[in-house]
Amino acid sequence: MSKSNEPDFLFIVKAITMSIVEWFFKLDPVLRSILIAISIALLVRAVNPNALTFVITISIIVVIFVAFFKEKDVQAKRLNAYLEAKDRLLEEPSNNKLRDSALQAGREYYASLRGGRLTIYDEQAIANDLSSIVPTIPQVDKASEHESYIGKNDISEKIQKLLELKNSGLISETEFEDKKKKLIDQMLGL
Repeated sequence: MSKSNEPDFLFIVKAITMSIVEWFFKLDPVLRSILIAISIALLVRAVNPNALTFVITISIIVVIFVAFFKEKDVQAKRLNAYLEAKDRLLEEPSNNKLRDSALQAGREYYASLRGGRLTIYDEQAIANDLSSIVPTIPQVDKASEHESYIGKNDISEKIQKLLELKNSGLISETEFEDKKKKLIDQMLGL
């Protein structure tokens, strides 16, 4: 390679390196940790083949911790979004868009606590939170809540039928969740 081509070559190497670094930092933190762990394991394997088991064990522990803290970070962000949505609703309690936004943020927060699933108790907690701001959000009384669990409530039966349809493959998970959400909204009067 001649001297005149060196700056071009260095520019290309720098551009490729920067692209790889940008791509790497756009990756999910768990995937990044896995790639780092694999790289370390390969490097250690090249230097000392007997240390590989130790490095793999440490790498697995690192990946588990990163995944755990990432989940906690997601929950914290969703909690902050819910609190901010409630604060905005407090400023304009008659704004239906803000009410819907707070309701959605509440559902996302509570779902993040329960592996993506909401319970009737979560819906009740959200309704209680929002009714303290906007009194027009109806409360679910304890009797109707109890009835829904013993099968006397029509909405509970509809959700059960939807679950059977989903389990039999006639409707998708997304369709099930959408219909269930509509039924719960209907039950809460939202």
